[in-house]
Formats: sequence, structure tokens, C-alpha cells
Amino acid sequence: MPKNFLLTILLGLSLVLASPLAALGADVIFSEDVNVSVGGYTLVIESASRADTIVVSDSTISVTLADNSWFKLKSSDRRYLTNSLVNTSCETSQSSVTFSGMLSQTVVITPSASICPTVNPSGGGSSSSSSSSSTSDSSATTSVSMPTTTNGQVTATAAGGGKTTLATASNTSVEVTVPVGAVSADTIITISAVAATDAPALTSGYLASGNQFFSLTATAGSANVTSFSKAITVVFSYTAASISGISEDSLKVYRWTGSVWQALGSVVDKTNRKITATTSNFSYFSLLGTAASSSTTGTTWNKWNNINHSFNSFASVNN
Repeated sequence: MPKNFLLTILLGLSLVLASPLAALGADVIFSEDVNVSVGGYTLVIESASRADTIVVSDSTISVTLADNSWFKLKSSDRRYLTNSLVNTSCETSQSSVTFSGMLSQTVVITPSASICPTVNPSGGGSSSSSSSSSTSDSSATTSVSMPTTTNGQVTATAAGGGKTTLATASNTSVEVTVPVGAVSADTIITISAVAATDAPALTSGYLASGNQFFSLTATAGSANVTSFSKAITVVFSYTAASISGISEDSLKVYRWTGSVWQALGSVVDKTNRKITATTSNFSYFSLLGTAASSSTTGTTWNKWNNINHSFNSFASVNN
């Protein structure tokens, strides 16, 4: 083989090896409020918030802001939301941090055990729980506990909401939480596993975690309930085995609309292997993602070495 032909091959391979890999970005826009648990506290990502990526750990939530985006995180029990960019806004019923019009950057938010002072609606500053003599025992509301089950079915109430979890034989689970006020009458919430052959077909290129699909239904009396006054929180758990061959970064909760599988605004907690989303409608649900890419760098490098070795051998013979 002529030397110049071998050199052409080597130069071609060097260009391939030098080519950078394209980085794919994820732009998450939340169409509804999404609850997320951080450090034992429930925080709410407000509807219309936008971010490139969101990562939840045991004690922090890390948000990569998109250019000129708007993102708001709230705490209904008024925790200080410590971060390096903005101060916590303390309001009467919640605390919050809002990031608006900033350049793309990552901010780490840590909910504090400290609670914001209560703001006096008249503008008179903070007030304590004992500052108003007009508050009496007769005005106190009675706390109603949330009905909670672990068999995939619960009767949610208007005053208490409801929560149920369905565990699978492969150590995954689906949890549904109905907040207070989401239903106006006692409503039976049911999570049912659906065989893959009975579920709507997936869009090409998508895979289901554990090849699992679920039907979420609600009935009030004899009537089927398909939509709710408040967003319902759905949490999928997964295992390394259930997402084998699936890119963990691509995982999202999907809902069948009747014609397509629609991705819901999802928060990924890789530490606890959970994905949280919210929905106001029930249908088929699944945890979907795209296939994990396999690296070919090692194979290409081996080919380079083999050809380089052949070239050196050829050169030594002809010199």
C-alpha cells in the first residue's frame, strides 16, 4: 500500500477523533405547580417556571437557569431559601425566591430550618402568633389528617385530600397525592398496573422504565372523575435494573392524552431515584426515557493504534 494512502487514512482518523461531541440541552417549562421534597421540607416550583436542568439532592435543589428565564420556588411553611443570588421573600402564607432575567447559571438553593417572620398584611412589619387579641380558640380551624394507604387505592376527601402508593414486584412504585381541595366530594383514587401490550404504543425511540405502565382513575359515586381543581402530585420510583439501557437524564413522567404521550414537567431526584410531576388529569402514565448512548471512543482509538502500528511496520520495511 502506498505511504500517501496510509497517511490519508491517518489524517482522516485524526479529524474524526478531534471532532467535539454535540451537547444536548434540556429546557424544562412547568405548566403546573410541582411539589418537590428537599431536606424533609416540601417546596413548590411555581407554574410557568423555566430551567435548563433541575437536580434534587438530600438537602439542596440545584437549578440551572436558562438565559432571561423566570423561575420561582416557594415554601408554604415559610422556610428561608438560602442561595447566592437573591434574598428570600417573606410573605404572609409563604416564602419564596424568584430568579428573573438572569444570564444562564446554576444556583444551589438550601431550605433552612429557620422560618421567615410573619408579615403583617397592613404593612406594619412582622407579628407573632400571640400579638392579636382578636384571635380566639373559636376561630381556629380543625386539622384533618390525610387518608393514606399503600395498596394503590384511597378515598380522597375535600378536607383532607389523600395519598396512596402502589409498589411493584420489581421494587419500583407509583405514589399519588391529592391535595386538600382538589376534589369536592369523597373520591376513590386507584392506581392500576397495565400490561405493556394493553397500553398505548410508545413514540419511536422511547422506552418505559421496567416496561411498566399504569392507569390512574378516580370515581365519585358512580361518576368518573378525570380532572381536578388542584394539581395532583405523581411520584415514580425506579431502580438501576428498571432503567437498564435508558438514559437517566432523559427520564420524565408521561401521560397519555388520548392521542399522544405527553411529557409532564418532571423533577429528577437521582439520589433517591424518584421522579416527581404534577397533573390535573388522569389517564395512562409511565416513566419514559430515551436509549442510553454507547461510547465508541475506545473502539476508534484501538483502530487508530492498529493502523498506526501497520504504518510503522510498513515504514520500517521500506526504509
